[in-house]
Amino acid sequence: MWDRWWEWALRPRMMVLMTVLLLVSAYGHFTSNAFLQMYDPGWGVLLLTGIPLLFGGIEYLVKDKELTSWLLVGIALVACVALGEVFAATEVAWIMAFGEWLEGRTVQRARRGLEQILAQTPAQGRRINDAGETEMVTAEEIRVGDRLSVHPGETIPADGVVLTGATAVDEAMLTGESLPVDKRDGSEVFGGTVNGFGAIEMRATKVGADASMQRLVRLVREAENEQAPVQRTVDRWVRYLVPTAIALSLIVFALNFWWGTPLTETIYRTVTVLIVFCPCALALSTPTAIVAAIGQATKAGVIIKSGAALEVMGRIDTLALDKTGTITTGELAVTDVLPLQDDVSAQEVLALAAAAEEQSEHPLGKAILHKAQAVGVTLPEHTDFVMTGGRGVRVRLTDGSVLYAGSEHYLAQEGIDIAPTVEATLNELRSNGKIAVLVAQADQLIGVVAFADTVRAQMPAVTAALQRARLTPVMLTGDNTQTAQFVGATVGIDEVHARLLPEDKVEYIAAQQKAGRRVAMVGDGVNDAAALKRADVGIAIGGTAGDMAIEAADIILPGSDMTRLPYLARLSQKTLRTIHINLAIALSLNILGVILSLFGWLTPVTGAIVHNAGSIIVSLHAIWLYETKILTGVREADAGPTCGALSRDIIRG
Repeated sequence: MWDRWWEWALRPRMMVLMTVLLLVSAYGHFTSNAFLQMYDPGWGVLLLTGIPLLFGGIEYLVKDKELTSWLLVGIALVACVALGEVFAATEVAWIMAFGEWLEGRTVQRARRGLEQILAQTPAQGRRINDAGETEMVTAEEIRVGDRLSVHPGETIPADGVVLTGATAVDEAMLTGESLPVDKRDGSEVFGGTVNGFGAIEMRATKVGADASMQRLVRLVREAENEQAPVQRTVDRWVRYLVPTAIALSLIVFALNFWWGTPLTETIYRTVTVLIVFCPCALALSTPTAIVAAIGQATKAGVIIKSGAALEVMGRIDTLALDKTGTITTGELAVTDVLPLQDDVSAQEVLALAAAAEEQSEHPLGKAILHKAQAVGVTLPEHTDFVMTGGRGVRVRLTDGSVLYAGSEHYLAQEGIDIAPTVEATLNELRSNGKIAVLVAQADQLIGVVAFADTVRAQMPAVTAALQRARLTPVMLTGDNTQTAQFVGATVGIDEVHARLLPEDKVEYIAAQQKAGRRVAMVGDGVNDAAALKRADVGIAIGGTAGDMAIEAADIILPGSDMTRLPYLARLSQKTLRTIHINLAIALSLNILGVILSLFGWLTPVTGAIVHNAGSIIVSLHAIWLYETKILTGVREADAGPTCGALSRDIIRG
């Protein structure tokens, strides 16, 4: 009841009314207007705010056996009225209400990140019925399997797959990607993202609570509700600070009585201590900073599942990164095309390799075809496609010759000689972390096509930024040692651990934790789930697709922008500093206020100002964390070339 009364009193219109009543009361008090002193409008302020403070505090004490700041202020108001200082009581009540209202506004400002997400949540969509007619339905009515039509500029109502049409979709709210993402037949789209210029038809695959945007909203809400460890500590302090405030007020009363201070002044000083030592600012120090940081992260496309994860991230000293899909894109690309015969060009080798692989479903074959299409080479006609699983393929050209593409073991099995010079070339490619496919025609080796998992172009700069943030990056991968070391050297990671099974990654993290290091694990797939769970903080990359990663991780970085990793490190460190500064401000003001109250240098009115000033300062400090630009620490000069041969698509003649 009293909570609702208090919320009602803090409405903007009521705050305006109470401000007018306070000003009229002040006029009567300072001009000694007999009418206004007899019918003091300040009683209206006390009715609106003083009653819920006093009786709400009593209710908490009786029902929950909890001493609250409401009770302290309520007692102070009663004491002021008993001393005949109605205007002082009015000022204290108004200042408490205004301070609470301002705190609510600042916290609401810090929650803008969640409000932006909620604003993106789709409310309706166009469903295509069995007759082919389009009908507008609410998002709740959409079911898995429904065909939907999305016009340009509309919000996509559910997760799904594009059936027809082509467009570009703004996924910034969900993935943090600043540029629209092209979509065509078969592309995956996410509810809550905004369709660009093209009309599309899609089939819903995830709706309601399972949709990406709803999961995002749920994760952010859970994060705001879950307390950080430091917040639980502060809550324990607050429970003790209220009785401490009462004890201090009694001590101040006793000291002033012993010093011979007049009784009225002694009571004034005692009441001031009750007002100024309320632990409101202390209680706000952590949650306002956590809410602001989560809102700040949400703006940048970083999803933090709990305040605890954010706080622990601020203390991390070791960052373990999976290689495939994290440091690299996880997509194989052609890096080198090497002709081995003087009369054969690199383009001819690529064209023949693409012809051999045209009907192949193997990732290497698809990479060759993609490269051939990008370069624009013409494929020779061929027939009789035959694939030997895990080894290679062969086709017959129109001139009757047989064309082979595969591993050296496959070609040797087909009777094709591998010269020592070719072996040396293959060993050099492997030392650079590459995979090689040999191409032969008519029992003669004619070329080599090399592939590599492309390192993300940002990773060298990201690694440098992490090191400047006082984090030690470590690579954990199941790949062979040569590849892992090459990738590590390319991106600037000195500590590399290769040939690790999922359980080996868990053991490594456990060993580092036992040695006293705080470890965050960054990964993207099912095989990283155990390590993500074992680490002090688990960070999942590409969270819109990896359900297992979302469940196991504490923090999610959707999309492919790896600069959000150093951004996260800097944000968490800054959040921790903000919390510590807030706590220092709150405790310092409390201690200073008691000392000033002891000697009568603060009155109940100025004490209320000091008390609310502390709450407002820590709230505004948190708002500054939300509004300020957190730099990623990635400098363009750090990036250098795009990871050398790993990410250059070159054809060498």
